[in-house]
Amino acid sequence: MQKLYEEKLFETQINQFSNESQSVFELKNENFISTLRITYPGFSKINIDIDHGFSKEPLKRTSIELNKLSDDMLSKMLEEFIEEYRKECNKK
Repeated sequence: MQKLYEEKLFETQINQFSNESQSVFELKNENFISTLRITYPGFSKINIDIDHGFSKEPLKRTSIELNKLSDDMLSKMLEEFIEEYRKECNKK
């Protein structure tokens, strides 16, 4: 996803990292930071937290059962996250 959007999101730095407790995809420009964070709290679910620095809503959390998780679902959530960020950037 990073390679796909690097050339489409102007003046945006795309960062991603993961460790044993979380995976993070971050979009950052001079005005704000948006973060999509996937965490595994050790149960049968994962949590996906979306935090847009421009949003009045501090955090949007979605919990998904591991047996219902798919690559397509994660890709769709990530694309929606990027599109929300892009729309906000185009307002500036």
